Amino acid sequence: MAREPDPGRDQETRERATARERSAVAKFVLAIAAPTVLMMLAVSLFTRAPAERGQRPLPAAPDSSGTFDFHHRWDEGPLVVENRLPGQEVRTRLAYERLQFMCSSFGVPESWLEAGRDSETLRIRAAERGVRVTFDGDQVYFAPDYRWIIEQGRWNVRNVARELAEAFRNTGLRSQRDFLRLTSSFVQSIEYSIPEAVRHTSTGEAVNTFGIATPIEVLRNKWGDCDSKSLLFAALLRNTSRQRVVFLIGNDHLFVGVRGVPRRGDHYVERSGVRYILIELTDRWPIGRLPDDLWRAVGRNRYQIVDP
Repeated sequence: MAREPDPGRDQETRERATARERSAVAKFVLAIAAPTVLMMLAVSLFTRAPAERGQRPLPAAPDSSGTFDFHHRWDEGPLVVENRLPGQEVRTRLAYERLQFMCSSFGVPESWLEAGRDSETLRIRAAERGVRVTFDGDQVYFAPDYRWIIEQGRWNVRNVARELAEAFRNTGLRSQRDFLRLTSSFVQSIEYSIPEAVRHTSTGEAVNTFGIATPIEVLRNKWGDCDSKSLLFAALLRNTSRQRVVFLIGNDHLFVGVRGVPRRGDHYVERSGVRYILIELTDRWPIGRLPDDLWRAVGRNRYQIVDP
């Protein structure tokens, strides 16, 4: 049976939700208004105060192998505590070139808000930068392409996925659910913090990244927020598991569901006859257990289920 969360965690979750609401720019959709107010909106999008924490600079330089070190250890979480396991550890190398690519390739450049708009050209350019574009009359909507981020992230974090698979074999556990518990406990142990919504290129141009740190950036920073950590979780599973992942989005929050057979007492959703066990990754919640207020919001259909 899943271990019950600490009583104070609902309050902590609410405090984190409040922090997310104070984030500088809405994360999921940028609505670009008609040309007459385009420049005003561009100024507001790219000059608001930063969120809690910005992007750290890149490592000074890779070593001769073109990589940099990643080392993370965690001693808590339901899997470790309930099975009386020793602290878990991942140590590997990450490709500096892939980190540079993700930092330079994802997001909406400020110049796009000022340029003329040919719908098909804009859609193609956006797709190359992990951004989806939709049109509604004279309005243009940008949103992060979660599938692009996960597919790019899959290759960027595969060394970490392999290390997690090896760590799981060393635990002596064998079930798919236990592997999910190990992977989720790894992601949960990464510090929660909100990235800036805007990064700047080497030429000084602002690029809106929807407040998302890509999977390799979360590993480099060793922190991320709800959507950034969920994207990392999905990218890791894409390397090691065939289990399908969905995102639940709403109330300025994002968490995941993993296809599986729920146990008694699990929180889950059902879509097209398929059940998805819910996992909150911002803190050390057991698989299938959500904070009470979050679970109530799911029951009231406050969250949209999205296939990344």
